[in-house]
Amino acid sequence: MRLRLIIDSGLAYVWHRRLADRLKREGHEVAIATVVRSSGDERLRRAVKIARMIERHLYRIPPDHPTALLDAEAVVALGAQAVEGQADCTIDLAGAGAPGPVIAPRFDGSREDMAAVAAIIDGRAPVIEIAYRGAADTVDRVIARGRPAIEDRAILTRALDQMAVGALRLLLQSIRRISAGEPPIETAASQPPVLASRSPFRHVANALAAKIAARLTGLLTYPDHWRIGWRWTKGDAVGDGLVWPQQPYRFLADDRQRYFADPFAFVHDGAAHVFCEEFPYATRRGIISMFTVTREGVASPPRPVLERPYHLSYPLVFAEGGAIWMIPESSENRTVELYRAQRFPDVWVREAVLVENVVAADATLVTHGGRRWLFAAVSEDGSSSWDALGLFHALDLFGPWTAHPLNPLLIDVEAARPAGMMFTRQGRLLRPAQDCTNGYGSALTLCEVTRLDPHGYEQRIVRRLPPPASWKAHGVHTLNGAGGLEVIDCVGARRRF
Repeated sequence: MRLRLIIDSGLAYVWHRRLADRLKREGHEVAIATVVRSSGDERLRRAVKIARMIERHLYRIPPDHPTALLDAEAVVALGAQAVEGQADCTIDLAGAGAPGPVIAPRFDGSREDMAAVAAIIDGRAPVIEIAYRGAADTVDRVIARGRPAIEDRAILTRALDQMAVGALRLLLQSIRRISAGEPPIETAASQPPVLASRSPFRHVANALAAKIAARLTGLLTYPDHWRIGWRWTKGDAVGDGLVWPQQPYRFLADDRQRYFADPFAFVHDGAAHVFCEEFPYATRRGIISMFTVTREGVASPPRPVLERPYHLSYPLVFAEGGAIWMIPESSENRTVELYRAQRFPDVWVREAVLVENVVAADATLVTHGGRRWLFAAVSEDGSSSWDALGLFHALDLFGPWTAHPLNPLLIDVEAARPAGMMFTRQGRLLRPAQDCTNGYGSALTLCEVTRLDPHGYEQRIVRRLPPPASWKAHGVHTLNGAGGLEVIDCVGARRRF
């Protein structure tokens, strides 16, 4: 496609240049036009500029972060790019009101990027939408929507960087759909919320005070200490009723020097095994450990079964073809790896690398429509690993595996990152997902998959499950079960001593 980008010469960001580069790498011709326009609340923009300068010094933010402004020379270089003939589509990044066909990002329903700033200062993440207007249209249509994660709302610059990468990914997804002739998914537009009038300087000051307090508290407490719970179900599995059970879970003991998370249950020769991540605080590198649970609910001490020179977690274990397999998360190595049990349960050998050169967390395998599918949280270019769902498919476990052309298919902090094995209920395919709206793994979301094929993906949320008050936890991010044994994990504060 021949594409035309419109950029405000006074507000040209690094992420704009990255978008142009990505579009070129995907085979499009890209022309860039620069304009000069009024940009909304100039007082707020000046205040934000000063606040972000302070943040860059406080937190050592690199100069090429996504929302860094390009210098005059870089802007001139961008504006020198051109293509022959009329553009097939315009991408309006300046809010210039270009004629169609055109797509443009909106933040909380506004074309001004200051709406994203106002939302973050107001204590929440904005909704990002991609508006489309055809050549003959008189009104905009929303064809893509995302709710990116803000991993650190206290630091305005980092929050805005993740918003920008979210907008970039949604714009790429929209262009891919248009280029492939896929009909855009039209949704209702968001209504701009009423924002509180808070100062960027107060935001920076409050953030600094909170970080100092957290550093002091951290001397005595682990603020995010994960633990694993289990129970034998009695016809009351969470996957059946879609609610937390009345029967309590038993929780795995630890020595305060490590936490255990990401449990996967697997029954072999009548014995119930739980594979999990073990995270020693001393090394800060996850390994895979295993413990057994008796019918009386008694757990054995966990013991390591797989270590690599990079972080491992989320050990998805399954049987197939007379062998037992494991797909642990190895995103730090930019791979999705397949291991075979040479001697179950404690000797594993790597048999294949299914996917490589991608940061894919919590890869979850399912068979659907005659294909094997891997669901994973994918991240790139400084984006969060909490909010983007990528799909990979193959006809055979050993591949070759193909990335879905619309990856990431979903940008949604509430229901993207996998949280356990998928399951069927009354003929419906359900997947547990993490809800990171209030922080990493703050709740579970159960989603029904309504479309899954090489051309698209759709889901709907059927239930949100925050941790019950009795757990004394502020998050839960895994749900699994096998042979009647149900396992979960939850996170809360724990004293160091």
